[in-house]
Amino acid sequence: MIWENVTSECGAVDSMSISISRQIIADMLQQAEQAYPAECCGFILGQTGEEQADGHYYIACQNTRQEHREQRFLIDPQIYQDVEDRANQEGRAIISIVHSHPDHPDEPSEFDRRHAWPGVGVHLNDFNRDEEIIVHCKSGVRSAQMCDLLLQHGFTKPVNLKGGIMAWAQEVDLHMQKY
Repeated sequence: MIWENVTSECGAVDSMSISISRQIIADMLQQAEQAYPAECCGFILGQTGEEQADGHYYIACQNTRQEHREQRFLIDPQIYQDVEDRANQEGRAIISIVHSHPDHPDEPSEFDRRHAWPGVGVHLNDFNRDEEIIVHCKSGVRSAQMCDLLLQHGFTKPVNLKGGIMAWAQEVDLHMQKY
């Protein structure tokens, strides 16, 4: 099975697919069932290539978040360091940090997009600084901040989608799923 990393909606980023086994999927699903209704989380360890990463196995870890565990997860920094050390000792890498979405759509939330790992970002050099760039987020607050930042970096026409995706879903595309 191949899963694609989350890519930014704001522009081109390097994207890498991850090949994982049925055993990794089974391990993740078992953990998700046991953790329900809280989010579960863990690591996929494996090897990275130029265009694809191969997952070798899954390491489940505890969601240490105390509040809103059904919508958020937190990994203890020491656990992260231990897994990173283990991967290094085995000549592998952490190729993905994964988590479940109990009772929520199986797509990245706005929070996931902001906190995605590894290396999800926007390469500003991929944009023409004199063309209109429409920036959006869930509510329009962070995208307004990004427009200010783009202006500071020489972009002449950043446009904030006022009210964000939620306003778009309410006013323009009434069939769009809200999250």
